[in-house]
Amino acid sequence: MFETFRNMFAVLSDPQELHAVLVHLPVAGSIFGLVLAIILAVTRGRSHGVRWSCAAVYLIAAIVAFMAADIGGDAKVRLSEMGATLTPQMVEHIETHEGLGQRVWIWLATTTILVALTAVTQKRVRTIAMVVAVLAGVFTLGWVTMTAYYGGSLVYGYGVGVPTSSANLNPPAVETPMEQAVSVPAVPADQHEPDGGGQ
Repeated sequence: MFETFRNMFAVLSDPQELHAVLVHLPVAGSIFGLVLAIILAVTRGRSHGVRWSCAAVYLIAAIVAFMAADIGGDAKVRLSEMGATLTPQMVEHIETHEGLGQRVWIWLATTTILVALTAVTQKRVRTIAMVVAVLAGVFTLGWVTMTAYYGGSLVYGYGVGVPTSSANLNPPAVETPMEQAVSVPAVPADQHEPDGGGQ
């Protein structure tokens, strides 16, 4: 149990690992938030529970996305401190991911405000806010998806930030006792002693 807590604290102290943990919440929030926004639009904004649940999901996702972007900058600095060798393609991917990631919280926060505006009692304002909120939710999900794509390709495609395993994944084959035994080469048929019965 103490080992588990020690691993948790190790994750919290490493910006690369903490960034990898945090980014999952904005992804989940952008998906779940859009589902709630669509439900809110279908109910014509009458459900207060759905409205404020949706706003809460987007708000929490925005806060965590802001934290993830900030820690992502620390993770980038740590890469250079570790002396990681980065190809031009890797650098381009990192910069693209960083540029997208720094705006994720803005779109999530904007969608939060639009969802909150559906609480306005004036029907026309509420309707416009609902439509725009759903469109903003779709846009935000697309933006988060692109950010996640570049982040995922950095890890799984280029191996950026992934420690090299010390385990030998291809251990040498162990010879069996039969393979270890000394084999005697067979004598070719044309080198056999002639049969004495032919004399």
